[in-house]
Amino acid sequence: MTEKRPGTDTMLPPAAPDTEKEDPTASHSAVREEKEEEEEEEEGNDDDFEYPTKMKLVAITVALCLSVFCMALVGTTICT
Repeated sequence: MTEKRPGTDTMLPPAAPDTEKEDPTASHSAVREEKEEEEEEEEGNDDDFEYPTKMKLVAITVALCLSVFCMALVGTTICT
């Protein structure tokens, strides 16, 4: 037996009966819980972060400034 689509002349086959009804949110909630657990573990790793000491910070800053200066110097010598 076929059903007639409202507003058209075409016939549709009967809909298949749902033999198994699963909760579509069940698998999503399990995945969501796993992601939350992973995020909690990752957040725990942030507690042991150490900032560089003053001397290391000065050395890093000087190295960055010298590298920018050298790149600017190379750029000007190539142009001339």
